Amino acid sequence: MLPKSIGRYQIIDKIGSGGMSAVYLAQDSTFDRQVAVKVLAAGLGENADSRERFRREARAIAMLEHAAVVPVYDYGEEGGQLFLVMRYMQGGSLRDRLTRGRLPLPAAAAVARRIASALDKAHSMGMIHRDIKPGNVLFDLEDNPYITDFGLVKMVGSSVQLTHSEFFGTPAYTSPEQCQGDKTVDSRADVYSLCAMFFHMAAGSPPYQAGNAMALLMKHVNNPIPRLVDAAPDLPAALQSVIDRGMAKSPADRFGSAGELAREVDRIVSAAPNASASAPMGVWGAVPPPDGSSLPATESASAATFDMLRYSSRPEPRNDAAARGDSSPRIEEAAAPVSAADPEATNVSLPSPAPVARRHLDWTPQADTPPPPAAAVPAQHARLKESSYTQAPKPRPGKTAGIPILVVIVVLLVISVLYFALQKGLF
Repeated sequence: MLPKSIGRYQIIDKIGSGGMSAVYLAQDSTFDRQVAVKVLAAGLGENADSRERFRREARAIAMLEHAAVVPVYDYGEEGGQLFLVMRYMQGGSLRDRLTRGRLPLPAAAAVARRIASALDKAHSMGMIHRDIKPGNVLFDLEDNPYITDFGLVKMVGSSVQLTHSEFFGTPAYTSPEQCQGDKTVDSRADVYSLCAMFFHMAAGSPPYQAGNAMALLMKHVNNPIPRLVDAAPDLPAALQSVIDRGMAKSPADRFGSAGELAREVDRIVSAAPNASASAPMGVWGAVPPPDGSSLPATESASAATFDMLRYSSRPEPRNDAAARGDSSPRIEEAAAPVSAADPEATNVSLPSPAPVARRHLDWTPQADTPPPPAAAVPAQHARLKESSYTQAPKPRPGKTAGIPILVVIVVLLVISVLYFALQKGLF
């Protein structure tokens, strides 16, 4: 049975549930907007570790304040239950989109770039996400990706030690050191997971697959680094160097940051002459490769990236949910084992949002309008035919109406002389 309200939030529907929490769609009457309210599961309300993990997630998101992190609006406790209020993401998850096939390479690079920007910000603040996966990348209605679910975040240097012995992460994308239970994981574990997720976006399948979660974990530890050419031979061969370094077994051999990985992907994608031609029709349709310029990890840079994907001069891609048969957005719960059939652990369907009119902004620059032919000029404006639309018209000689002024002056002068002569008696 649904609660009627949680705090000031009026509950509309239950849109997700997992081992640690339930998520509700709610109406925030104060700001007249829909929000997602995440509530710690009733059985965990008295568990100190679970409560601390929940609080840690709220603090981490609030501290980050990054354009590519799902924002938190509120945090509190209702009837002994902790709750977290977040933005309601209506564009679905990356996991949903990958079920329909691989992404065009420029789109995969753009997702990696924006998520890498958020990870670099988190890492600079001493946070390690530890569960980067397609199910934790959500989209807004403008197709901008956001990272979510900081429930497993580790604060570097924190004295708080959680005592749960369960596996932290998602087997399909987890670094070897996490698979082996290493408690000293650092930001390079997130770099590994981001690279594994990029492999899935570009190739259409996870880097490793197995019949059970334990076998999958061991592949990350023991198997050779996967080859892109085996899954997608049409991709640029140079991308393998990114996979080799990003998914290196030893953290010391990986990229130093998520942003470094994303920049290398950008460099290779921008240099690929047929990146858009070789890519299959995907989430955003066939899109042109990026211009190769390195955009800073800022809010405006990420917006420019996705403008490139949405506002190309090609026919409008089938982005809206009704056109592509989109499944409902999803919220993922972390720290649960996964099967080979589904590389991610728990998935919970959200109700499909109401169809939103997507305005297409394609346009084609128009050449300057040429001047009309002479025959088209009306008769009463015939004089304009002697000049062009780019030259000033030539001056025409002026005409004086009636008697010329000089003649008038001479006549007046003669009359004056005659009058003077008559006055003096000269005649």
